[in-house]
Amino acid sequence: MQEKTIKILVGITKDNQIVYANLSLRDNYFSVTHDTLRELITEEEGEERAEEYLKDGELWKRAVDADQTTSSLENWIDDVLSIDGWETTVDAEYFGNYNDIPYYSTFDSCGASVEDFKKEYSFLIIPQEDLNLITESDKLHIKDFKQYTKEDKQLLKQIKDLMNKYDTINDNESLIIEKWLKNKE
Repeated sequence: MQEKTIKILVGITKDNQIVYANLSLRDNYFSVTHDTLRELITEEEGEERAEEYLKDGELWKRAVDADQTTSSLENWIDDVLSIDGWETTVDAEYFGNYNDIPYYSTFDSCGASVEDFKKEYSFLIIPQEDLNLITESDKLHIKDFKQYTKEDKQLLKQIKDLMNKYDTINDNESLIIEKWLKNKE
């Protein structure tokens, strides 16, 4: 079997988190995991947060104590932001554009728990029946194909069909950003 992994943008929860489902087929098993994003920020917000985070001086003190810097706090902050970037400092990555403004996501959680799929959603990108199927697929998670029952094999076929369906769909980041911003208000 050819290995395949699909990342599906599920939607926005009522507590304004963005949830993705990660479905993977491997040589002898299937896995389902989630990624949950805490929020979306602009570059300006990210730069401010990074500088604020570093200004408390705790990391700088540790660097001085470990003989990793002789710079002043201000110069050290400039060095960190110019070398590592604000994105690394606040653990953000580019998400998409909305109204010509780039947005970055901050990470909240990930893992094999399907609990994030069971949250209440204010906005679903995928149909509820697809989300239900993803949630149900948890019973196949990391189970060896050789141990599959007839029902498991039927569910796996549905999952494969779902993966093929979303393999050709591009995420609509601008729509998610718009909905997320409206929920934030």
